[in-house]
Amino acid sequence: MSSQETRPFVPETPELGVIASLKGMPGGLVRLTFDDVQLQPALDTVAWRYVSLYTHTDLDAKALLNMSLSQEELALIGQNLLIRLVAQAESRGDASPGST
Repeated sequence: MSSQETRPFVPETPELGVIASLKGMPGGLVRLTFDDVQLQPALDTVAWRYVSLYTHTDLDAKALLNMSLSQEELALIGQNLLIRLVAQAESRGDASPGST
């Protein structure tokens, strides 16, 4: 994974985000990692710069490849992602009740 990923610039892109990655590990595991990233705007593109590790979890590779993770595992992945995104939005003042 490179330390910067680019895509077309969208003015509404928030300054902070979370990027997910997978890495094979010994013992038939795959590590799912969530990293914090920060927007680095440049003319007509957006570059994301790595800021810090948020969290990671090791999953059974076969279950992941077969899309047969348990409901509990899937819920935990989604919960961790949303917890971080909401925390980032709150830090920007974007997650107040009733905001769109």
